[in-house]
Amino acid sequence: MTSARISSFSVDVFATPLKRPFVTALGRKTAGVSVGFMLTLQDKTRGYGEASASLALAHLKPARLAAVLAELGRGALGKDAAGHRPLIEQAWKRHGQVNPAVSAFECALLDAWTRSRGLSLAAWFGGKLDRVE
Repeated sequence: MTSARISSFSVDVFATPLKRPFVTALGRKTAGVSVGFMLTLQDKTRGYGEASASLALAHLKPARLAAVLAELGRGALGKDAAGHRPLIEQAWKRHGQVNPAVSAFECALLDAWTRSRGLSLAAWFGGKLDRVE
């Protein structure tokens, strides 16, 4: 099996307009703000994950999510995506309180790794069901 070394990553903060404003006691929200995270392997395979920011929780603001994702990306550079389990476990131990960012990292890593093996994430998790029991 060939190596699936992580060669680069990118972090992108973006806003998606809402059809109707979302209004709570904390304020009026007209767009959802998210942080996209892309990992690229040496063979050019890419994986994507996304973290949604929070209006209410200061530790889940876009800048914090982006900073955590950048740190996780730097720590993953040069590592083999096939050894994803320790990378993911370490990310959860170190940054579990910023769980949308860690989830985005985990999704991007698994997405890239499964794609490099010719699989979709759905197939790796067991495939789709024809019916719900």
